[in-house]
Amino acid sequence: MKTSKFTDPQKAFVVKQGEDGTSVAEICRKAGISQAIYFCTVTPVQGPSTPSPQHQSFLRFQERASAQVRLLRLEV
Repeated sequence: MKTSKFTDPQKAFVVKQGEDGTSVAEICRKAGISQAIYFCTVTPVQGPSTPSPQHQSFLRFQERASAQVRLLRLEV
């Protein structure tokens, strides 16, 4: 199995910042990671409970972007 690039204390820092209400963009900037890495790291740790407001916003953004791509494909 592939080992993680991030240590447990680094993951804990990211999760703690998210629980404290820090914006995802700020957490990612401080930790030097992308938002995709953030959501792949935090979601498995937090479990399948309700997503954070930042994650909900990110999911809505992805849904809108996907819808726009589908519309563009239909127009061609």
